[in-house]
Order: sequence, then structure tokens, then C-alpha cells
Amino acid sequence: MPHLIIADAHRASILPLPVDDSAPLPSGARLPPLARPWAARLPRLAALLRRMQVQAHYLLAGDAPLTPLELAQALAHGLPHASDDPACIPWAACETGAVGVPCAWFTPCQWLLGMDHALLADPAALALPSEQAHALREAVAPLLAEAGMTLLADPTPQPPYLRWLAQGEPLRRLPTCTLARACQQRLTPSLLPRLPAALMRLQSEIQMLLQTHPINTAREAAGQPPVNALWISGAGVIDAPWAAHADVQTFTLLRDLPSYAAGPDVAACWQAADAACAPLLQQPGARLTLCTANACLTLTPAPRHWLLRLLGR
Repeated sequence: MPHLIIADAHRASILPLPVDDSAPLPSGARLPPLARPWAARLPRLAALLRRMQVQAHYLLAGDAPLTPLELAQALAHGLPHASDDPACIPWAACETGAVGVPCAWFTPCQWLLGMDHALLADPAALALPSEQAHALREAVAPLLAEAGMTLLADPTPQPPYLRWLAQGEPLRRLPTCTLARACQQRLTPSLLPRLPAALMRLQSEIQMLLQTHPINTAREAAGQPPVNALWISGAGVIDAPWAAHADVQTFTLLRDLPSYAAGPDVAACWQAADAACAPLLQQPGARLTLCTANACLTLTPAPRHWLLRLLGR
């Protein structure tokens, strides 16, 4: 059955979604109808909200190990540990199909160090050329090998930033925080990977190596941000092949809008989201998940009263 996930459904407060409250909505609760004039502009979405009820509602704290959108996607696609321990979802193993092999993503990044805190800068801003990336990977690979891990190039389609695939037993069950959650955030203890002592030492050795590497010296001389750390995320192992569910679709136009966008731009994105809702109206078991900055809310069709079923026939 189709399942549509809408990211950033709180943009411009178009929807009457009580999803950022202190308490989750109970299963079976109904949402208020879509207010005018949006009910007329978004007829499919309005119809879905009228006929659906809450299946699950998750509230996430600011230091949660993943974003509401990532949690919604993990639950919809059936990733391991999505519901019981989101910090241990084996994203790397699932995305690469490595069965029985503990994996994790190691992302070259820059930590901005302040007087009393560290900030994780956007890794995409590094814009590492391939030759620099290769040289840095060759430099840190021996340190990981000593700790029982192999560092490989990313075998999946490249995201906006460079990342490497690490494999090895130390990554079997390692709680980590996703890069999307930690990026441009203060690195509090709850956001940092909960590394055992051996991996803490390894992380420190890698940071020391990177700080004095000739590539970073040249980058800083050219006014470019240095690579002074590796972010570990998505660690874990899968015991059987996993594949994404083809019937799960994620609508991200609202998320991709600039923060200052308003008026016609937001309205056009919501109308595109309304069009994406069309297949859900045709399937009795379809699901709709709405994600905000702090929560994700999944709706399923509510049972119809016997009189409504009779009138429908």
C-alpha cells in the first residue's frame, strides 16, 4: 500500500497539526479539518485528513540521535532497531547491502572549536577534490586497520558530501547520531557517538593526524576549511538482505525551500504535496506521515461507520 512521507509539514503553519506538543497523540485520535482557504486549495490532503486517524505519533527531543524525517523513513522501510533503539539503526549496512558485516559511515568533516563548545560544520562545504579525499583516506586507513577496521570508498550514489564505508567488528553495535541531526549543532555529549575507550583513542589519533596533514596545511593557506575530524554514523550489522520499500515515497520540496521562502513559493510546494496525495485516496490501506521539526505523525484510514459504508454502496 502507498505510504507518503511529507517532510517539514509545519512550514507556514498551513496544517492544523498538534505534533509539537509535550505529549503524543493517542492511537485512533482524529486531527481537526484543514482550515479555509487551504481546504479548497488542497482538496486531496483535506480529504485524507477527514478520513484518517492517528496510527503512531513520535516526539523527538533536540538531542535525539536522528531527525523526525529519518525516523519516519526508518520505520516505514522497516530498518532494524528503528522503534526500539534509533541510535543503533545500521544505516550503512542497509544502504550498501553488506549482510553479516558490521559497517558504519565515516564522514570527513570540520569541527569548529569555541571556548566551551564544538560545532559540526556542514561537510558539503569542504568540497574535497577526489585526489585530496583519496590521500586523506590513505592516511587514516592504517590507524583503522590497527583497530580491526577496513576503510573503503563509498559504493553507493554520492550524497552532497564525501563519506567512506568502514567495516569491522568494533562497529557491530555502536550507538551513533546521524549527520543530519548533528550538522551545524553544538556537539553535546548526547550527540557524540558513544565510543568505547579504544575507539575514543582512535578518534583522537585521527584528529591529531589530520591537524598536521599537508593537505590541511595547504587548504588553510588557501583559505579553505580543513578536515580535522571524522564523523561516525549509521553503525551496525544486518543479518539478512534488506531493500527499501518501493511503495514508500518521501516528499521533500518543503524541506528544500529556503528558510525565508513564503507566500507563493510555499503555496506551490503544498499544491505539489496535494497532488502527491492522490494515490492515497485510491487505496484503502494507504498511510500518510507528516514530519515537523520535532515529531513525526503517521495517519491511517479510520474505520467507517456502518451507515457510511451502506451509503457508500
